[in-house]
This record gives sequence, structure tokens and C-alpha cells, in this order.
Amino acid sequence: MKKIICILLFISISIPFWGQKLGIQAGYSLTNTFASIDKSSLSFNRKPVSGFTVGPIFSWDFLNNQERAFGADIALMFNMRNANFVITYKEYTPIAFKQNLYYLDIPLHAYYKQKIKNTTLIMFLGPSFNIGLDGSNYAQENTAIQKPIFNSKIDQKELFGKDNTYKRLEIGIDLGIAAEYKNILFKASYMQGVNNVTQNAATPYGIEEIGSGIKQTYMHGVFSFCIGYTFDLKGPKEKTYSK
Repeated sequence: MKKIICILLFISISIPFWGQKLGIQAGYSLTNTFASIDKSSLSFNRKPVSGFTVGPIFSWDFLNNQERAFGADIALMFNMRNANFVITYKEYTPIAFKQNLYYLDIPLHAYYKQKIKNTTLIMFLGPSFNIGLDGSNYAQENTAIQKPIFNSKIDQKELFGKDNTYKRLEIGIDLGIAAEYKNILFKASYMQGVNNVTQNAATPYGIEEIGSGIKQTYMHGVFSFCIGYTFDLKGPKEKTYSK
């Protein structure tokens, strides 16, 4: 796992030396958490929660003319993902669970560009390799008293990595659409995690009766809405083709 993460970071750091265009983008993210445990009597009442994303994007046009282009891009996006849901289980007092996770998302896209008057429409699709950096889990009784159950920061418990709550590497599919007017970029995308990032914690969500060895699932779906600005970089001469 560490080797994979190091390779991804090395590729990402070297990109500015051979990119054709640089963009800086930032915006709003909306995270939908898909959580489940192999217990029929346990339920999650979840809702999407707001966060933010910011980072650079580098792109290359492989084939282009005045009207259209095919190419690829890669981004390094710092992403804050939040979760908020109420857990009910048997006779236990309902639990309000809150989470803040920080990821470095590295999406790699193939894209198609189509120019329409003064605006360029961009459609893109590709994998996203997301590295868990840090975060916190907090749980309390979902009552008027709001009695605390646990706080990962106070308990000094790491969330990512071997023998911790979540796997460090998340893999997802990222797709979306963007519009570029002059050098201003408007972008909407959705990333769906495809691997289960939980590591079957012994007492998930503060419910000791569940115990270890119970199958758990934890994945993310993230909508992002960004605005950015692009700069042309000195790069290899673009290949062209006629209509």
C-alpha cells in the first residue's frame, strides 16, 4: 500500500514539468456516505453533508483543431468530506455520529472538448486515487442531554492506516462536465468510491455489542462544484488534424 501511495505522489509531483495547461480550482463538495453493517436490526439514517475541495489541475490536448480536442488531465485536490447520520440498534439509545475526513484526491481523466462559439464544453471520465490524510469521528447520544460516547481526537486514535478504522487508499470512478469561457472554468463532477474502505473496527460507532468480525461497508459518493482559472504552460507542440 505504501509503495502505491508513493508512486501516485511521485507522478503527481512530476506533472508540472510536462503539463500543457495549469488550472487552479476550488469549490463546494457534497458527500454522501454509504455505510452498512451485517446486522439486520441496525440502521443508518444518513444525509448528504457539505464540505469543500481545492487544488491544481494539469491537462494535455493530444489531438485538436479549432472546434474539438481529445486529451487527458490529472488533478491534486484537497477534499474535506463530512458525514452526519443517526444510528439505531435494538434497545440502544440512538447515536448521532459525525465525521470529518481529509483526503488528497488524484483524479485522472480522459476528456473530449467541443467549442461552441466563445465557450468550450468539456466532458470527462476516469479513475480517482484518493489518499486518506487525517480526520475525526465523534459520537454522542441522540437525546436532549447529548451524552458523548467517543471522540477520536480526544482519544488520540488515528483513523487511517493499518490496524486503524479506514484503509488509506480509496479508489473511485470520477465523471463530469465543465465549461471554459476564456480562462475561467466552471466544473461539476461526481466521484463514486468502489472499494470498501472500512477495516471492520472492533466497536464501530461506539456500539460494543456488535463486536469484531462483523462485515462492514463504508464508501463515499462525492458531488463537487468548482470554479477555476487556467494558465497556458510551455509544453510539447500540439498535434493537429483536419476535419
